[in-house]
Amino acid sequence: MNEEKDLNLEKGLKKIKEQSFHINSAIEKNNLRQCLREAYTMLCELRTNELSPKNYYNLYISVVDVMLNLKNYMIEEINRGRRLIDLYDDVQQAQNVIPRLYLMITVGSIYIEKVPRSARIIIYDMLGLVKSVQNPIKGLFLRNYLLKMIKDKLPDKDNVYLREGASFEDSLNFIMENMEEMNRLWIRLASGSGGEKMRREKERDELKILIGESMNKLSSLENLNIDLYEKNVLPRLLDIIINSKDKLCQQYLMECIIHAFPDSYNVKCMERLLDAISYLEPGVDIGIIFVSLMQKLGNYFGRQNNNVEDNKDKEIFELAKNIYPNLLRNFNGYMNQNLNNNNNSFNINKLLGLVLSFMKFALICSPPEQKTQSINNIFSLAFDLSNKQPHKLDNDCINKIGLLLMEPLNSGINIFRMNDFIPLMNFLNYQNKKHLGIKLIETLIKEADNEKSSMEKISDLDSLDNVLKFIQPLLGDTRDSVQEDESTYEYEQTIVSKLVYIIRTKNPEIIYKILGDLKNIFSHGGINRRRYTLPPLASRIIQFCHDITICYENKLDLIPEKKKNNKYVKEIIDSLDISKVQNDDIFYKLILNIYKLLTETIDLISQEQPELAFKLFLQSASHANSISCNKEKFQDSCTNFIKNALNIFEEGRYNQNKRYDMLVQISSLLMTLSINKDIIGTIIEELVKGSQKMVQREEQCKAMLIISQLYFSIFKDEKQVMDCLNKARRFADFAMTNPRNLVLFIDYLNKILYFIEQEEKVIDIKPEQIEDLIELIRGHIRTIRNIPSDDISYLENIEAYFKNTIAVIQLRKNDSNNKEFYASIKI
Repeated sequence: MNEEKDLNLEKGLKKIKEQSFHINSAIEKNNLRQCLREAYTMLCELRTNELSPKNYYNLYISVVDVMLNLKNYMIEEINRGRRLIDLYDDVQQAQNVIPRLYLMITVGSIYIEKVPRSARIIIYDMLGLVKSVQNPIKGLFLRNYLLKMIKDKLPDKDNVYLREGASFEDSLNFIMENMEEMNRLWIRLASGSGGEKMRREKERDELKILIGESMNKLSSLENLNIDLYEKNVLPRLLDIIINSKDKLCQQYLMECIIHAFPDSYNVKCMERLLDAISYLEPGVDIGIIFVSLMQKLGNYFGRQNNNVEDNKDKEIFELAKNIYPNLLRNFNGYMNQNLNNNNNSFNINKLLGLVLSFMKFALICSPPEQKTQSINNIFSLAFDLSNKQPHKLDNDCINKIGLLLMEPLNSGINIFRMNDFIPLMNFLNYQNKKHLGIKLIETLIKEADNEKSSMEKISDLDSLDNVLKFIQPLLGDTRDSVQEDESTYEYEQTIVSKLVYIIRTKNPEIIYKILGDLKNIFSHGGINRRRYTLPPLASRIIQFCHDITICYENKLDLIPEKKKNNKYVKEIIDSLDISKVQNDDIFYKLILNIYKLLTETIDLISQEQPELAFKLFLQSASHANSISCNKEKFQDSCTNFIKNALNIFEEGRYNQNKRYDMLVQISSLLMTLSINKDIIGTIIEELVKGSQKMVQREEQCKAMLIISQLYFSIFKDEKQVMDCLNKARRFADFAMTNPRNLVLFIDYLNKILYFIEQEEKVIDIKPEQIEDLIELIRGHIRTIRNIPSDDISYLENIEAYFKNTIAVIQLRKNDSNNKEFYASIKI
């Protein structure tokens, strides 16, 4: 059957193509009468009963394209002097009704365009003529063609047709009457039973756009205002819909009303719309209508929130607020009807979609004082729906629940006060729970400093526990855990780690306890999580120590006035209340407790990230050394931090290529510390041992030069300084297997010159030794130049460095406290 209909369509399209060719030929010959004959033959194809509605639509579209071309030719002929009334009479002579009406509509539209005062007569004339076609398919498409031809010639605001005796009411009547008749024809397409009726319903669904065009044209009339809509248009539309008694018609046209007309119109008429819903046929999916209604109105109210200065907008917005209880009542009635269905036959996916739409609507429109309760009630409803489902929820349902739980977070609503949030959350799978947890943390971060926000703040242990309940999937693995790719995993855990930065309380004791709880939580998250969560926690603890110290030193008036006026320092002082830290002993005990927590945290980090732990111990030591009140009390803490860093350095559980960098870091810190010199001496001895384990000879050389600086600056120990310099010289000799390391000899030379320049003479160097070293460097340069190698470009930088050093020596011969020594150096 379908193949036969497709064949008939193919034949029809072929015939139309042939006639189109003949019409164009007649146009080229300027033979209007022949054009009309060929058009008549083509239009006869629309008399067929052998096509399905879908195929008839394809045939109709091809015909319309040709008729539009023919219409343009007719207009040209009239412009050249042909009488319009004669043309109108000619097309009425067509023998068959269908071709005759299509031709009359085409010429009639031209007549209205050329003689605007005839608009009212011709519009009603054609409206009466098309009633003669009662075949559902043929009549439906004929009326659609009538609308296409007339829609831009209807009397409307300020156009010529309105000024020539017709009224805007004529336009409304034409569209409404035509649409009502189209609707009847469309409904009649459903005649049949069993499988035939189902097939026809499907065909009807494919043609509903024809009815929708009438609704769109009605809504686009410029003279249509909210009063006309409320008193005239909407009542007539609702009568058409309700009286149709057809499920598909009611479903589609109700959605058309919601989407076609301005949102402000439907807000004003909400009571009437909701009342009409109660009169729809039992099989109509009211849920879909609710979804469309709430999406449109929610978007409208959201826009009005940003534009309430205008008095009219204020009035409309208040009106919208007033309709919320009625819409809520209708929504609850519909949902309870489904929940009370004893056979559990309701569509859970569809209902959850409806609940999601109502959630978005309620977030915008529910009264502020009722918003929290309204949202919790929606969660409770979604839980009841999900809990009543006898089977496991599918992915679509789970995703909708996830979106439902996410919506309040997007609006900054405090979900921690909602009892049904976590029970509903338990329906989610591992992935959805994680996404929800991430969104929750992102919202907490966003709202942390917003004083007007109702979102929970991490201000005590209870609020922390509340947050942790909601983000459990991010804190540890469960039975349904899924392996994530590295970038996703890193992002998730980085978000979790930011919890340490949104603690909002001025009480140092509570901050200390919260940080301690987070350390315990993070430490049980597993190795992979700890690498992302513990380092920020350690940094936050160090910052906490720094903040308390500034506040206490400010209390003792130990901070210089200039520093005290610094914006950053002011913020720190305002962020903590240290009224209970009444003396040095209390301050000391508090800092020691925090240092203990800090040490435990960094120890955990050192298990997987020793290099990072090394840096954190050095930062901790630097802080302990920086405390100015009762400085001696914190020397032990500083020493312990340094020793912990040194232990990591000695153990070597890291990339050995990093050993030199670590030595540089700890050496730089040692130069600033005020701890016991014996302890520093012991530490330097360990650094000497560590330098022997370095992989590269050049690193060993540079390490000994750095250590020589430590012995010079801290101890003024000639023996140790010279011993380090001699070792550096020996390592430089070993490193010359690679010519690029010639730079080490120049570093060595500059370090000696530095010591010579100092007032304290802790090394005994003769001018001849400097001369020998200079000659050695020159000899190496000559040797490198003679090496058969294509790439000695590196030598250019080395020579420049060497020349600059020689220039300094020459300069010192005339301008230096040691010019006699420099003068005796022969270069």
